[in-house]
Amino acid sequence: MRKRLYLLLAFLWMGVCMLSAQTKNVSGRILSAENDEPIAGATVLVKGTSIGVVSDAHGHFTLKVPESATELIVSFIGMETQEVGIKANLTIRLKSANEKLDEVMVVAYGTAKKSSFTGAAEVIKNEQLEKMNVVSVTKALEGTSPGLQVMGGTGQPGSGATVRIRGIGSLSSSSAPLYVLNGVVFDGDISSINPDDIESISVLKDAASAALYGARGANGVIMIQTKKGNAEKSTLSVKAVWGFSSRAIPEYSRIGIKDYYETSWEAYRNALVGTGQSMEKASEYAAANLIN
Repeated sequence: MRKRLYLLLAFLWMGVCMLSAQTKNVSGRILSAENDEPIAGATVLVKGTSIGVVSDAHGHFTLKVPESATELIVSFIGMETQEVGIKANLTIRLKSANEKLDEVMVVAYGTAKKSSFTGAAEVIKNEQLEKMNVVSVTKALEGTSPGLQVMGGTGQPGSGATVRIRGIGSLSSSSAPLYVLNGVVFDGDISSINPDDIESISVLKDAASAALYGARGANGVIMIQTKKGNAEKSTLSVKAVWGFSSRAIPEYSRIGIKDYYETSWEAYRNALVGTGQSMEKASEYAAANLIN
């Protein structure tokens, strides 16, 4: 009887310990940092687990978290993800993540914010160009924009690369894009522009963004804006580039003059034997005519 009582007390004690160590309730509200408006549909996850909930229409949420949990991850589309410590009542303010949407780009009619521009365009800023070690504008365009294809030239000195925006636009006419330099149509060699003088490059891909240029912009438009002077103090910029190269294949073993003549004679003799001459006649003829 006493043994059964001890077992019953042990099971009760274990149950109480498990209930007290399992979970705890955490509640809070998610607001916008700009106007304190509630954010509905924000995701709240316990860090390191798959436990989570979604905020209601008023931004409120209630979540049961493990006793060992210390942080929550709060995220919402268009907002910066935050990690917050767990406490009884939380008020979380999410900041807008609209840096890319507020990016100013040069377009056909002037400038526009990326968030309000409806055409298909891509902007390449000066900060990106400064990180590239290139000698021409066409090299700087490689791999910077979807739909922009840059094919290398023939290798001849001064030969430029072939640029295509969204493929070939014409079978009989040129498929090259229209270049606009500081608002003026540029018909010269695009490779003659120094990449270090460029402030930004805008690639206009569709008819809506390049409508100002009509049929001339049918293959797309590449707008180049160069740097301008300012009223600040004079500055001196120095850019140094260095590197090294090594042979992929090790140096071959070289032969001396004596071995060179012997090898040349043997090759000449074997060629004569291949024409049907005997070994003796081929050897005599090769020895007599090796050096003319």
